[in-house]
Amino acid sequence: MLDVKEIRENPDAVRAGLARRGDDEVTGVVDRILILDELRRTAVTAADGLKAERNQVSREVGDIKRQGGDAEALILRMREVGDEIARLDTQVAEAEAETEALLLATPNIPLPQVPEGGEDCNEVLRVWGEPLQHPFDARPHWELGEALGLLDLPRG
Repeated sequence: MLDVKEIRENPDAVRAGLARRGDDEVTGVVDRILILDELRRTAVTAADGLKAERNQVSREVGDIKRQGGDAEALILRMREVGDEIARLDTQVAEAEAETEALLLATPNIPLPQVPEGGEDCNEVLRVWGEPLQHPFDARPHWELGEALGLLDLPRG
């Protein structure tokens, strides 16, 4: 999985690496990840600032109440701040979830020695031994597992 920090620091290199895979649709994902990352970072900064303000005002409310004063206006303001913090925290969670989904769906960047293009451009570098030749049609392992009662794919 790609790292958001790597995408943030080297977006052009990531775009170029993904373009080498031969899938032009994937390169647009980098832009969306960058937008979501900036949105998340801005919301986290704003929420942290409001949380610090709330902590400071909470101490002030305590001091005012100990002195017998009326702190109702500050309390009402802090309720509004609490609502804004909750909204920002939701925004952060949504941005993180979408970013995570995009990162999981985005392929890794190929090494420089990998040929450009899709799977049809791959080259066989070496072969070990002779390919197995069966006198029958070979079946995939999942079919054999189900036939032998070892796998229950529909229930799994």
